[in-house]
Amino acid sequence: MYWNTNEAMKVMEEVNRQVPASMNATVLQDAEYAIGGQTQQNLDLQNMRQKILRVRQPLC
Repeated sequence: MYWNTNEAMKVMEEVNRQVPASMNATVLQDAEYAIGGQTQQNLDLQNMRQKILRVRQPLC
């Protein structure tokens, strides 16, 4: 697997959904956590870019 591919980003999106769900209703439910790595960084940048583009769209 190449770690900077769309496939890898889809895996990280799933990890980002599953981690908080698996911590819920456990002693870790209020714990802070971080997910790192090159693919996660790329996914974070992609998500920030999408948010910026939504904010910058002109109002009609």
